[in-house]
Amino acid sequence: MDDLPRINPAFFNSALKKKCFEKHRKLVLKLKIISAIIITISIICASIQSGFIWSKALNSQQEQAEKLKMTTSFVFLHAVPDFMSICEINSQIPGFSP
Repeated sequence: MDDLPRINPAFFNSALKKKCFEKHRKLVLKLKIISAIIITISIICASIQSGFIWSKALNSQQEQAEKLKMTTSFVFLHAVPDFMSICEINSQIPGFSP
């Protein structure tokens, strides 16, 4: 047994520390990559959700615009001619000026 080379304990500890450090570094790198992926997915989900919120808001605004358009067209098609006919009738009354 004396003819076998002896392992220097300092070298063994140094090699073991280096191996553990490499494993730790690889683990940290993997965790950083996983966290970056999770953050990217959460940002994508948040932007999709905000897109849905904006589309709902735009749809609501479009519905309100349609209602306003219908109301405006109703006013111009029905109320304005009635108002004009009232003005014509009132203009026939002596002393009344619209």
